[in-house]
Amino acid sequence: MIDFGDSNYNPLVYELAITMMYMMTRCSTMSPSLAGGHVIAGYIRHRHLSALERRLVRIWVASR
Repeated sequence: MIDFGDSNYNPLVYELAITMMYMMTRCSTMSPSLAGGHVIAGYIRHRHLSALERRLVRIWVASR
């Protein structure tokens, strides 16, 4: 049996939004906004976010 449920192509920034959401809901050592800020700070050290991605990442995190 082949499960095609996770075989899709999405922009990499979706993975950032998913990671931010999990850190914001699971981290107990700091406020959720700080946890999300740490995730995005680490991400942009390795990959540039376009202006459009920066505007939309908040919506993508909320939609997760």
